[in-house]
Amino acid sequence: SSGINAEWPLRPGVGNILKYLDSLSPSILDVELQSLAPLDGGTYGLVDRFVDILIEAVKLRGNYDVLQAYINVFLKYNRQYLIDTQSLHDKLACLKTLHSDSWLEMQQKIQECLCVTNFLKSATL
Repeated sequence: SSGINAEWPLRPGVGNILKYLDSLSPSILDVELQSLAPLDGGTYGLVDRFVDILIEAVKLRGNYDVLQAYINVFLKYNRQYLIDTQSLHDKLACLKTLHSDSWLEMQQKIQECLCVTNFLKSATL
């Protein structure tokens, strides 16, 4: 798809790329992420760059649910290519570790909010 090639300069700010992805309809986003792999008209460089973008986006610690959706769609269409491309395995391991850490942090914040809510609820009774 022309959007990825035209809109994603070599080292843009991750925030700009995430804004671009957010601006897409679900069906267009689906097509864009599907078209990254060489078998679907993309290139190794696009897949590699998108993994880098995902890593940087996870580090930003924002929009966890949206980022999770991007990762799911990306893996859905590029799973076999990622498995077959040994050179991406280290980056994917890094993404997995960062994503797991981010989820643990999110769970901790949820738990803290629940504790405060329960305390306030019991204090007002």
